[in-house]
Amino acid sequence: MKQTARHNKLVRSVVAPVSAVAMLAGLSFVAPSAMAADNLSCDQGMIYGINQSDRSIYSINTATGATKQVPGSVLGNNANGLGVNKDGSAAYAVQQAGQFNATVKILKYTAESGSSNSVGTINLGGAVQGSYLVGGAVSPFTDIYYFGGWTSDAKFALFGWNTAKDEALGLIGYITADTTPSLRPQANGDLAFDASGNLYLVNSNSGTQIELRIPAASVPTAAGTGDINGSQVASGKDSGAFNGVAYDASGTFYMSQGGFITPGFGG
Repeated sequence: MKQTARHNKLVRSVVAPVSAVAMLAGLSFVAPSAMAADNLSCDQGMIYGINQSDRSIYSINTATGATKQVPGSVLGNNANGLGVNKDGSAAYAVQQAGQFNATVKILKYTAESGSSNSVGTINLGGAVQGSYLVGGAVSPFTDIYYFGGWTSDAKFALFGWNTAKDEALGLIGYITADTTPSLRPQANGDLAFDASGNLYLVNSNSGTQIELRIPAASVPTAAGTGDINGSQVASGKDSGAFNGVAYDASGTFYMSQGGFITPGFGG
């Protein structure tokens, strides 16, 4: 199913609160495709987030607000940047750390075994402080897990993990972003892919939200240090920072803010 999305303005039309989830550290969805019965669901309106209280994955029904912990999905302390692969067989996250030269763990939930573990590490190499890693997503075409965070000069350092081989691609480039001082370097946000492989980055602080779109052809698949050019497709104001974004199977773009899931950017 091809997704479509409109990007007009930031909206604050809140659907049912996800009361079982105190704070979501990221959102993701499963692309509609052939999948095993035990995999994470690709049903319309079903997305996933990390509960910051217990650092496990929860399913979220966007129509009702109902949440359910995914058994065996406890990812561990400081897990962030959730991304689910295209058939729902695995989910990935990165473990935040406090240093610029930190070596961070890549965490994986495997649906078949119903268990989670660390599958490897990536050294940040001074590109970004480990505690600023805020976003993650898995490409529906390459199955690369992308994650990263804001640098001191308002760029988003983007890293890659090869999920087929469970090995590090390392730093693959810097997404250019808004240069307003209030948005750096502790800004929040997240990454999300649509079904066409376009990558979206939401840059979010306590009141300003900016969405950038990187065309699928411009998303790197190998290590590099160059700028990755994205175009701003939406911006807006809100009462707080968004810390998770995702498309569902219908092409609706959702954002998480505290214990609420919000349809955003006109989606």
